[in-house]
Amino acid sequence: MDLNEKIKTLKAAGPQLKALEEQRHTLLRMQRKKLLFIMVSGVSIILCIVLWAISMIGVTGVAASFIGLGLLAASTSYYMKEVQLPLQQKLQQSIGNIFVQHLYPGWEFKADQSLTHEEVVSSGLLTDGYQPGNNLMRGRHGETNFAFCHFEEDFNHEEDNRTLFNGLLLIFDFHKSIKEKTIVFPDQAQKNMGSWLGKKIQEFGWKGLELVYLEDPIFEKEFVTYGSDQIEARYVLTPNMMTNLLKLRARFGENISFSFTNDKVAVAIKHVSSSPFTNIDAPINPEAALWHFHQPIQLAKEVIDTLQLNTRIWARE
Repeated sequence: MDLNEKIKTLKAAGPQLKALEEQRHTLLRMQRKKLLFIMVSGVSIILCIVLWAISMIGVTGVAASFIGLGLLAASTSYYMKEVQLPLQQKLQQSIGNIFVQHLYPGWEFKADQSLTHEEVVSSGLLTDGYQPGNNLMRGRHGETNFAFCHFEEDFNHEEDNRTLFNGLLLIFDFHKSIKEKTIVFPDQAQKNMGSWLGKKIQEFGWKGLELVYLEDPIFEKEFVTYGSDQIEARYVLTPNMMTNLLKLRARFGENISFSFTNDKVAVAIKHVSSSPFTNIDAPINPEAALWHFHQPIQLAKEVIDTLQLNTRIWARE
């Protein structure tokens, strides 16, 4: 069923979507009332501080005014994080429930939930200090079960505030018995430092895993592979599998990484989202909401098809 057919199917959900639009207006009114309360409270605090500061002189009075501004900024930030996000997730959950009910019965969507800690840590593709994700989806394509959700990791330092990862982490059944761990990253070291120096740096390994040497020069140019067992890494990364990974590399560029462990393949893709609805201030557009909801699902199906995970030419031991 393509996207146009899914839109036609959703016509049966017209009354439900209309009710959601009314729910959005209710949530929006609640949001604005709470924001107004915070703003009035913040301005009142600032006025009190300014009046107090008028009776003072010099730097102390100016500093007091800045304290008031800081309190208002902190209150607004708290509102955005603690009040607005739950409202948005509530609406996302309602929209997701309708799409799952009509298009993917038996699947699971949880706007405020994440992949399990075990799934994330086992993949080895996010840092140890990752924050829980959201917009969890669990489903099945062909014979392959999958799950994914959105993660955003920030590296906070006095002189370095940057996003380490913002995108999807997807977990798939591999249907091939694997007990060790093999991780495949885009090859940045050789690209930035040259083939010889980059390879020497990679030989130090990564988080207890050793560099895996493969015989495909094209694959070695695009990826660096680390593993806990050289033999199993080559058992997993067959010539056909390396060709398929290169296809996804061509599709997503340097934004994609892979890991193979515990009979699963995990795929991390930066700069993609899994939100079926992102702006509580805008009217619900069923076609746009479906597109946002459908995009990561199609991505998951594309990975399954490209990696041929439904091809059962093997069996678990």
